[in-house]
Amino acid sequence: MDNSHAHGSHQPATFRSYVTGFVLAVVLTLASFWVVMNPNMSKVDILITIAVLALVQVVVHLYYFLHMSMAPDKKWDTISFAFTAMLLFFVVVGSIWIMANMMATLMPSANIPGLSGGMSGMSHMAPHM
Repeated sequence: MDNSHAHGSHQPATFRSYVTGFVLAVVLTLASFWVVMNPNMSKVDILITIAVLALVQVVVHLYYFLHMSMAPDKKWDTISFAFTAMLLFFVVVGSIWIMANMMATLMPSANIPGLSGGMSGMSHMAPHM
């Protein structure tokens, strides 16, 4: 009994697809280095360009190396990855939010950019013995 097509029409990865993914990854990495070394771009333009190149790099790695796609036999792998990425996003953003809130609440006079106050009022926080 031949079960070679029992799990859908998934084509195995070929050497050519790996080379294509590798070349794209190298080109995107070199483009990122060129953007950073370019003295004619503003810092905001550099950050935006690097973010876009990073997102494209992630998509290249997911498609060419992890073989994620919306093909019927790969759909649950992609959904599982998306759910994991969403959970990771919530954990990281939630942790940063909680730590910033704790810093603002417990150290109201700390000299932190974006928060009001200054370091001069820190002497009242010293323990009294």
